[in-house]
Amino acid sequence: MTVKVWRLTSGEEIIGEDVSPDDQYNAVSIKNPAIIQLMQEHPGSQPQMGMGPLLPMAKKDTASVTISKNAIMYEYEPLEGLANEYNAMHGGLVTASTPSLII
Repeated sequence: MTVKVWRLTSGEEIIGEDVSPDDQYNAVSIKNPAIIQLMQEHPGSQPQMGMGPLLPMAKKDTASVTISKNAIMYEYEPLEGLANEYNAMHGGLVTASTPSLII
């Protein structure tokens, strides 16, 4: 399953696993959706990214949501670090970055 990020027309960004069947044209099914939020400790400080479950009251392994494509502005594949943080949050595979060789 592919981890993706969706920007909704309401302004939220959601990260999750795209589990949409191929024949599902008008909606996207997302497993273990999490909301991405920018947080700032105090005025003037550098904002930091945080993630939290979109469905905090759902059972952990069965949490999924189906969103109409009319509510989605765009989608993209996240940077490796963001995908790793999401996967670590959900007990998935974390990809190790390959170190550079210095010769």
